[in-house]
Amino acid sequence: MKPVEFALQLSEGRDAGSVSMHLEGTTWKLSGIGLPPRVLSNIVDRLSDALAHQLAGEIAL
Repeated sequence: MKPVEFALQLSEGRDAGSVSMHLEGTTWKLSGIGLPPRVLSNIVDRLSDALAHQLAGEIAL
């Protein structure tokens, strides 16, 4: 058996992040980053706020 992809959890528990690696030729390369739910939620909230502020500025013009 030859593995072509694996994921590594960075710590235990619900708030753990992870990285996924895939084999490309003879080299392992990063194929994904798993963010903890709390971090992902924070990013989504900040993006939503930034978009709302941008749209409010466009409407005021």
